[in-house]
Amino acid sequence: MARPQSMASSSTALGSRPGGQTASLLLGPDRYATNFPGCPEPTIAVLFTCYRAPRHLMSFVVESGSEVIVKQGVYMDWRKLLSTTRISSTDKSPGSAGDHRTEFQRDWDRIVFSTAFRRLHDKTQVFPFPEDDVVHSRLTHSLEVASVGRSLGTKVGESVGIVDHAPGVTPSDVGNIVAAACLAHDIGNPPFGHAGEDALQRYFKLMEVGEALTPRQLSDVTQFEGNAQGFRILTRLQFEEYGGLRLTAATLGAFLKYPRESGADLKDLGGQASKKFGAFQSEMHVLEQVADELGLHAYHTVEGGRGWMRSPLAYVVEAADDICNAILDLEDGARLGCLSSSTLDSVLLRVARASAGFKQSRYEAFVNPRDKTGYLRAQAIGVLVGECAKVFVDNESVLLMGTDLQPLVALTPYRDALRELAALARDKCYRHPPVLERETAGYAAIAGLLELFIPCVVSVEPAERGSLESRLLDFLDQRTLLQLCPPGDKYGRVLRVLDYVSGMTDTYVAERYRKLTGMTT
Repeated sequence: MARPQSMASSSTALGSRPGGQTASLLLGPDRYATNFPGCPEPTIAVLFTCYRAPRHLMSFVVESGSEVIVKQGVYMDWRKLLSTTRISSTDKSPGSAGDHRTEFQRDWDRIVFSTAFRRLHDKTQVFPFPEDDVVHSRLTHSLEVASVGRSLGTKVGESVGIVDHAPGVTPSDVGNIVAAACLAHDIGNPPFGHAGEDALQRYFKLMEVGEALTPRQLSDVTQFEGNAQGFRILTRLQFEEYGGLRLTAATLGAFLKYPRESGADLKDLGGQASKKFGAFQSEMHVLEQVADELGLHAYHTVEGGRGWMRSPLAYVVEAADDICNAILDLEDGARLGCLSSSTLDSVLLRVARASAGFKQSRYEAFVNPRDKTGYLRAQAIGVLVGECAKVFVDNESVLLMGTDLQPLVALTPYRDALRELAALARDKCYRHPPVLERETAGYAAIAGLLELFIPCVVSVEPAERGSLESRLLDFLDQRTLLQLCPPGDKYGRVLRVLDYVSGMTDTYVAERYRKLTGMTT
C-alpha cells in the first residue's frame, strides 16, 4: 500500500474514547475524517485521509475527560524500529566482543541460555503434569512459536522490501528479531498458566498491602501480568548486576505486546496494545528507553498514565503465537483424548487444502491418526503464515502510523476456522476435568506460598528472633534478592517475592508448598 505524503499544516484531532460513537480529525477548513486511530474499524478511505494529517503533535479528547497525546509524527520509521541499540536497566555493562553473529542472533542466544527460559520446560502450556511426555510445555510451545515467527518475520521482511526502508537490514534479520521475541513471549508466565496468574492477582486483591503503595504500584500486583514479569526478567532479573540480558531495542519492541503501565485509566485507549499492561512501575524507565529508541507513538491520560502503540513487529509475534495456540493446543488435546482426531482434522482441512503442497491422497495414505493430523498441521501453518504476511503488507501503512489493528489472524480468510478451533480448545481442553483439577491444586499452592511470604516482607515490625516469620525471612534471603530492598520499600519487597514465586516451575511450587506447610504426602 502506498504511503501518501503528509500536509505541511497544523491541526488538532478531536475524538471519542476508543469504542465510543464518533471521532473526528481536523484536516483543514471544514474537513474531518471519522474513526481516528484507536476508534473501531476505520475504513481505508479514512486512513488515507488520516495519512495526510500534519507531522506534528496531535491530541484528541476522550469522553471520560482524559486527554490522550500522540507525540510522534504520522509514521514510525523502519530504521528506528529495527534498532540494534542494546537496552539495560542500569548503566553498567559487562562489555561484549563482536563475533560472526548478527545482533539479533545474539538476542536469541542470550534468551536460550537464560535460566528463566530453561524453567519453561516444567511450566504448563495447557495440560499440567501431563501423563504423555509429548504434550507441550511452555518451553516446547515457545520454541515452536519462534519457528513459526522466524518464517513469518522473514516473509514480512521480504514482502515489505525491508532492504529499501532500512539499509543494511535483511529479511532474515526481521525473521531473527521476531523469532527471539517469540522465544521470550511466555518467559514471565507463572507456574500453572492462567490459573497461576489468577492466584497471584486474587491474593493481592484480598490482602491489605496498599497503604504503602502508590495506586499504580498496587495495580501492578492486583493485576499481575505475565507480560510485565517477562519484561522485568529480560531487562533486570537475568544478570541483574548488568541490567538484564541487554537485548536490542528491536527485539524488546517486538516482545512488547502491551507497551503501557498498569492502571484502569489506560485500558483500551491504545486498542489492542492497551488491553493489558506490559511493564511494572519498577521497569517503566526501561520501557521509556525502548519506546524512545524505536520512535513508538505515545499516548497518556490526564491522570498521568503512559502508554505507547505497538511496534509493527509485535503484531507478527502475536500472529505466530495465535497460529500455534489455535492448532497445537488441540493436537495435544487429541493426543490426551479430550477430542477425537477426526473432529480436529475436519476443521484443519478447511485451511490445509489451500496449501499448494496439500495432497488429499497423501493425507489419506497415513494410517496413524496422529500422522494425519500432523500433516494437516504443517500445511495449515504454512497457509496461515502466508496469509498473515499478506495482511501485514496490506496494512503496513496503518501499522506504521500507530493505528490500532485487529490481530493479523483475525483479518485472514480463515478467521472463522480459527474461531472454531479456539472454541474447541476452550470447550474440550481448557475445561477438561483433569486440567481443572490440577490447576486448582496449583492455584492453592501459589496462594499458600504468598500467604506465608508476603506478611513477613511487608511487616513494619522486625521479626522476633526464633519465630516462624524470622525463619521465613532467612529462607527468602537465601533464595531471592530481598536484601536489596530495605524494610520500608514494601513495593520492592513484594516484587521480590513475586519474582521468586512466579519464577517457580509447576513441580517446584507444589513441592515447596508441601515442604513449607509440613505436608507429608
